[in-house]
Amino acid sequence: MKTMKFYNLFLIITLITFFTACTKDDEINVDEEISESTDSNVKTEDQTDLNGQILLYKMNGEKLEKKIIYNVKGEDLAFQKATGKHQEIWNLVKKIIPPTERKNIAELLIFRGKYALVTGSVIELKPDLKEWKLCLAIDFAYIDGFNSGGTFQGTIIHEFAHVLSLNDTQIDTDINWQKCKTYNIMEGCTYENSYLNKFYSAYWKSIDKESREMKLDDFYEKYKDRFVSYYASSSPEEDFADTFMYFVLNDKPKGKTIAEKKILSFYKSKQLTSIRDYIRKNGIKQKIEIEGAKQSIIQKNSHKTTTPINTCSFHKTRH
Repeated sequence: MKTMKFYNLFLIITLITFFTACTKDDEINVDEEISESTDSNVKTEDQTDLNGQILLYKMNGEKLEKKIIYNVKGEDLAFQKATGKHQEIWNLVKKIIPPTERKNIAELLIFRGKYALVTGSVIELKPDLKEWKLCLAIDFAYIDGFNSGGTFQGTIIHEFAHVLSLNDTQIDTDINWQKCKTYNIMEGCTYENSYLNKFYSAYWKSIDKESREMKLDDFYEKYKDRFVSYYASSSPEEDFADTFMYFVLNDKPKGKTIAEKKILSFYKSKQLTSIRDYIRKNGIKQKIEIEGAKQSIIQKNSHKTTTPINTCSFHKTRH
């Protein structure tokens, strides 16, 4: 998940309004980091309805290597052929995710957000949570030019925060949920000193019952001084990811509200501050305001469904 709400779905209104064919690929140099796999190693699959898959890459060291080419046509085919753009997206990912953390990203899915009304997501590839697929919407990335106004970088930072807080060093996948004494999520039981468990204990435990019983609109209106965005109020996981995005992009706040105190709490972590420094040294920083108003109906309704709108064809997806 501001003045600019980045990955948030109200921006999809712009996507729907301004969908045009992709610009000529020769405007971007195709970086040699994209490896061409042998034909026997590259699969072809049909595009799943609403998922908008275009091309799936696997990691070959620091390089992208084609894994699945989806059967697409029209504008989707133009996006598929625009491998220079795929590399440009991957280059931005590398500016945001440090090499030490990039080991958790095993696959990159380039998809078209028009279909699922989602701009990015992550999905664990195995139950042990060691390897993740990062899914990014190429059409969203190129609205009015690549990462125009810094919108797309917010998506990547938010999704990276999910991987940071949900990988195998943070979640115990072996313990039975009935025996979990910390914050329990669909991926497993959070470790006592994990980011999410500490975040939940400090900022959500006292209001968790209300969050489950109240309508999201009402819950946000009651506690909006606690959240950097409307979307953050939907769950501790999304709150952590959105708060991390503000932590990275903004200067240090004064801590006047609970939302700002959440941001300040991230400065206590050497790992998180080191990641923040890495990202900002790569020129990625931007002043964004904490939201004071609700976001669009299209976003709110899409995230109230019992089955999340999915950009990857797996059962557990984090947006």
